[in-house]
Amino acid sequence: MKRFIIIVACLFAWLAPFAQTTDFGGILGVEATKKLSAFGLSAGAEGRFNHNFTNFSRLKLEAGADYTFFQKRFKVGTSFNYIYRDKTEYYESMYKLNLNLSYNEKIKQFKIGYRARFQFDFYDNRTAYHKLNPKIYMRNRVECEYSFFSKPLKIALSEEFFWRLNHPSKKIIDALRTIISLNYRIDKTNSLTFFLRADNEVQVSNPENIYYIGIVYHFKD
Repeated sequence: MKRFIIIVACLFAWLAPFAQTTDFGGILGVEATKKLSAFGLSAGAEGRFNHNFTNFSRLKLEAGADYTFFQKRFKVGTSFNYIYRDKTEYYESMYKLNLNLSYNEKIKQFKIGYRARFQFDFYDNRTAYHKLNPKIYMRNRVECEYSFFSKPLKIALSEEFFWRLNHPSKKIIDALRTIISLNYRIDKTNSLTFFLRADNEVQVSNPENIYYIGIVYHFKD
């Protein structure tokens, strides 16, 4: 555990120089999932704070569905997000459509996973002008999870890359997301996830570096 924390601390320290602006914030979330054989349904809500925890920056509502196949290793799914976010001088609504394909492999107490996500961001141009609408990203995430046999705990480390797809001149990776999390299973249907997250913009002008601490409550039916 100590080695794991040291590695994550070093990783966060390595990411910090990429950003010119540093901020800290918090995330509070709730998520419910239901399994119907190989199919799954999910719904959730998330509130996000920034400016050193003093400003409510975003509300996200999400609904999704997925299908698991090939010995539970592969999963395809889709989700839809409604987001109401702070743009400093005003609040705006935006919508996200996500298409996902993921693969997981278990090796004893470890689980290694990869997720590819095509993300389509739709903006309300009545409140502001957006040159790219929708904005399209491909998000690639790799994750390693470790489960304790004798305790209801899991720890995980993930790294995600945000790749612009429809920018006219810069089809680049412009953001990284690093997460270390601890999941505590309360019982068969309820659990809590505590996490640290670093969102880093790269290869853009005036990049930002935002660190979050967060808690998500999970209900599984």
